[in-house]
Amino acid sequence: MLKTRFLKLLTTKLGDDRFLLTAQDEHGRSMSPFKWKNLVFSSHEESFFGTALDEMTVDDVEGVVVNGWQLVSLFAKESFNRFIEWDWNEESEICLAAANSMYEGIVEKDWHPDFSVWGPDGEFHWKLPERVMDEFHPEFWEQMVHGDGSSASSPADEVVHGDDSRASSEADEVRHENRPHASPTALNYISDLYNSALDSFLTRNNAAKELFGPKLDLLKKQNLSGLELARYFDEESWLEWVGIKESEAPFTIGLRLDEPEDGDGDWSLDVFLRGKKNIDEIVDVEDVKRIPARWRP
Repeated sequence: MLKTRFLKLLTTKLGDDRFLLTAQDEHGRSMSPFKWKNLVFSSHEESFFGTALDEMTVDDVEGVVVNGWQLVSLFAKESFNRFIEWDWNEESEICLAAANSMYEGIVEKDWHPDFSVWGPDGEFHWKLPERVMDEFHPEFWEQMVHGDGSSASSPADEVVHGDDSRASSEADEVRHENRPHASPTALNYISDLYNSALDSFLTRNNAAKELFGPKLDLLKKQNLSGLELARYFDEESWLEWVGIKESEAPFTIGLRLDEPEDGDGDWSLDVFLRGKKNIDEIVDVEDVKRIPARWRP
């Protein structure tokens, strides 16, 4: 028989792209994850139905740690027990409101870089999709997200799972990251959550890691500014470059280095077009008359 009839789920953002979920009963008393974990994650495939999640105690409150993708997918699907009266803290409400559009953006490959925050050290951040922005009025994005005093927002006391050295290390890490800081706007909070969720999603996807990893490493080595990259890439060209979307052009562009015919003089660098269907079909870009009509705009 189900004894729990009311459950308030509280979300607290930790400082390392992780989130702590804690719960309270109808009297505002903290509940052990043993009493509510199955109710929350019983239909959540992304966390293997809660079995792959660590538990953590922060400020004497026990909770469950999730990454960005696990949090977004949990709130997007809303597979919560219908016999429970659910309530949320402010962070949970913000996440719940935007989760569905973020989830759709991730699974439908709305993966675009935010070059406006590209730093000199190659810092990379995923851009919040327009579909998420369009879901709400500007007032929603401008509101401040205040941490709930009843949720865990202070230094970690212990990590329940893992050996003592790992527990001590993670607790020290949380102590460092969870120092008081200014409340973010909803836009900043959700932008960071989307970035974290997409990173987590790609990390668990080997094919995506192989697709993006070398390309991102290449960009970081070029010492290019975010402004320069933004001028070069639009959304379409970015998706084509990383291999998510195939270019509709019937040809590819190549470079050919030709030595001088008599062996002396300067070498020449020529640009040519190569057909996609027939790779033996090669035309110099300067030989306009030979460019097939089907290749023309």
